[in-house]
Amino acid sequence: MGAWIDHPSINGIIAHKGTMARLADARALGAAGLMLHVNGMPSFAEQSDTKETLTTIETALRLGCDAVSLQLNFRRDNAAHNLKMLGRVIDETAAWGLPVLGMIYDNDQTAPDQRLARMRHLVRIACELGLDAIKIEAPPSAEDMQPLLDGLVDDISIFFSGGPSGNLDQLLTVASRAVALGAAGMCIGRNVFQHPDKNNALRLLHNAVCGAGVTDFQQTRQA
Repeated sequence: MGAWIDHPSINGIIAHKGTMARLADARALGAAGLMLHVNGMPSFAEQSDTKETLTTIETALRLGCDAVSLQLNFRRDNAAHNLKMLGRVIDETAAWGLPVLGMIYDNDQTAPDQRLARMRHLVRIACELGLDAIKIEAPPSAEDMQPLLDGLVDDISIFFSGGPSGNLDQLLTVASRAVALGAAGMCIGRNVFQHPDKNNALRLLHNAVCGAGVTDFQQTRQA
């Protein structure tokens, strides 16, 4: 793992407490900022979208973390649970000056023509409750990216997820467009750590976020 996890293109690492402790013990973390993920629920659970708190802010401090993160998968039947958890985490971290990244996902069966407005509403709620940064999915249509971000990026840092494992060229295009429209960057998991050439994937993503065009990506891939 150490062969790529300290890659200079990585400026933040998010992990659960056990993984974070093992990486620290192995001296594999490099100089990246550390974010402890504080909630979760396995995908096979009956209510897998309703995450529960799994650790404390004191654990984040003990591990030397710079921030914490939590994931909130919104459905109509768990909005109150999610908002209470978000409010509590923000209050607890504020006492120590720790920033909070919220991974906000809309898992409700909303009609397609309402999903954009609903996602903007969720991001605005999270912003007003005090999140410092938000991770969201890229919309299915590239044309929806600008209306999704419009105005919101003036108030809060928005990062896009890598989505399901898939086409790296498509992800590079998303990254380039997102940053051009004001997003703060990308927050990517499996599309890096499951990629067969992690170092090259990170290099290409760095180029995308820092302003290289699609032509540059393809030329770099051929180099």
